[in-house]
Amino acid sequence: MSRMRSLMAASAALAISSSNAWAADECQQSAGAEQAAAYVGQCLLIATDNAATCVATKPCDAIIGEIKRGCSTIRQSLQGRPAMPAEDGGEPAFCKAHLGN
Repeated sequence: MSRMRSLMAASAALAISSSNAWAADECQQSAGAEQAAAYVGQCLLIATDNAATCVATKPCDAIIGEIKRGCSTIRQSLQGRPAMPAEDGGEPAFCKAHLGN
């Protein structure tokens, strides 16, 4: 019974702390399910150390920020080397969209 009360209390606290503004900050809500899935996929491919950010319920800015960090790390590691395809260890094409040339 104590476990049930704990779960109910946690659910109530979550419901109280949630708001429409918080829901709008979810990437899947603000960008749509398809775009959010694309960001999450990119994030999971490139995340350096924070894959927990790579979920559609996080704000798009957080997901894109993680993509940019990962792309920057790859770009820095490839400086001075000839360009190569992503499958050979080069920069993924989507990094250009997030970082520019």
